[in-house]
Amino acid sequence: MIGITQMIGIAVCGMLLSLLLKGMKSELYIVVALVTCGILLYYSLNLSLSVMEYLRRLAHRFSLEDVYLQTVFKVIGIGYVCTLASQLCKDAGQASIGVQVELFGKLLILVQALPIAAKLIDTLTGIL
Repeated sequence: MIGITQMIGIAVCGMLLSLLLKGMKSELYIVVALVTCGILLYYSLNLSLSVMEYLRRLAHRFSLEDVYLQTVFKVIGIGYVCTLASQLCKDAGQASIGVQVELFGKLLILVQALPIAAKLIDTLTGIL
């Protein structure tokens, strides 16, 4: 498992190389940023697997339906990927595309959360 200092080291090296290339008017800076983000995403996903497994065991212990946990994982993934894509668009000078990616991500999160909201309303209606 990679530690926080290694993650920071990868991020800072990628950032400095990207800034150096951008200063030289090279369009490769965005490729360096993408590769750096890909490396960081890979290690982040590996770390999140242990968190997901722990949450699965916890949900099983409290007899929660799988749909809730799956929805939470999807929402977290959508939020992370859309934020990453939006920031990359903004770094490349395409802020309007980045804003649209953010909007799409928010709407997709809303769609994913609707079944849970419906179940909550059904539960509250049943109690009243």
